[in-house]
Amino acid sequence: MKRFITLCVIISLALINNLSAAQNMVQHERKDSAVVESFSIYYECDSTTVNPDYLSNKAHISRILHYVKNSPRIDSITIYSWSSPEGREEYNLSLSKERARAAKRFLLSHSPDSLKLNSDKIKLSPVAENWSGLIAAVKEHYDRPNKEKILRLMHDYKVSSDVRKWKIKCLDQGQSWRYLIDNYMPPLRAASWICVWGEILEPLKEYPVPVYLIPAPEPGPAMPEEENMRRRGVFAFKTNLLYDALLVPNLGIEFYLGRNVSLAANWMYAWWKNDPAHWYWRAYGGDIGLRFWFGKKAKERRFAGHHLGFYGQVVTYDIALGSRGQIGGVPGGAIWDRTNFGGGLEYGYSVPVAKRLNLDFSIGVGYLGGEYTEYIPQDDCYVWQATKYRNWIGPTKAEISLVWVLGGGKADKKKGGER
Repeated sequence: MKRFITLCVIISLALINNLSAAQNMVQHERKDSAVVESFSIYYECDSTTVNPDYLSNKAHISRILHYVKNSPRIDSITIYSWSSPEGREEYNLSLSKERARAAKRFLLSHSPDSLKLNSDKIKLSPVAENWSGLIAAVKEHYDRPNKEKILRLMHDYKVSSDVRKWKIKCLDQGQSWRYLIDNYMPPLRAASWICVWGEILEPLKEYPVPVYLIPAPEPGPAMPEEENMRRRGVFAFKTNLLYDALLVPNLGIEFYLGRNVSLAANWMYAWWKNDPAHWYWRAYGGDIGLRFWFGKKAKERRFAGHHLGFYGQVVTYDIALGSRGQIGGVPGGAIWDRTNFGGGLEYGYSVPVAKRLNLDFSIGVGYLGGEYTEYIPQDDCYVWQATKYRNWIGPTKAEISLVWVLGGGKADKKKGGER
């Protein structure tokens, strides 16, 4: 898709009123030979140096130098200067003033002695931040899902410029703000000259059309509607189907914390028994862990794609299948005496299977240790056999979980958006 038509249009739109004012000055002077021209030069980020090789500066500088060398008189020059909206407004105003002064120095240093250009004829009109140019660029070229949201924030003049920027930065962990900086703000760091020439000896019939060196932004993966996620929160309920198949009911909850990080907690509880058969299937415990999501799917949808993490877990159990059984911890002790502890690292991949349903496949490897008691059930008694201590290093967690994603407004989109 063609985008980024010559971004000089952006600057020109911002200068229409000023150009009209200059033309009125020409009519006021009543000089039939008067010519009104406008020129622009662009600055690198946080710079006041005129770099001829930056963007289309070479073409504009060639034009202005041609007119300067071929004009015996200049009636007036007005220099408007801007900064792009990054940074603090107060600093940007100072930067714009210095850019205007730099443009004036450049013009005076390149004026021929015969012109006798009076610096008093050069008026400086610095503007802190080029919001009008940014808004025009977003209206014309921005095609991501949150376009209307960004435009509303840009037009919120009830708050300060710094607050507007902060609100935009809060969207999608700053992705949109970075996208604006990379693709739309370089041409906004400009100084534009509007000159009223009293006479031109040799008008410039043809001059290079300014062409920006910024490539058109490429479409990329979808950007989740992060503003809704932050406002309403994104979380998920889940159940481990492996535990369910083993008759161990379980439930988990996972919270999206932002920046592709989530916090998960799981709990299981099974207390099945058949005393006459000496059959016991009892276990309870859980784990809590932090997950870091990555990959293409993770950018498109929350709780999807690859994830790495670490976890800690606690568990106690009483398992007997007729002839022999094991009890985790010390029988009859306090809850902490009956608990085994563990932890480890996990890797997984979550696959979307419906609009708000995922299947999460995970495996965890680490350590699980604690005391346990072996016993033999006899009549109504449990005959102690041995007390041992387990130090297990290996797989300590396995999941095939059904995940139900909630919150965050609309489901994440899969097309359009940014990188």
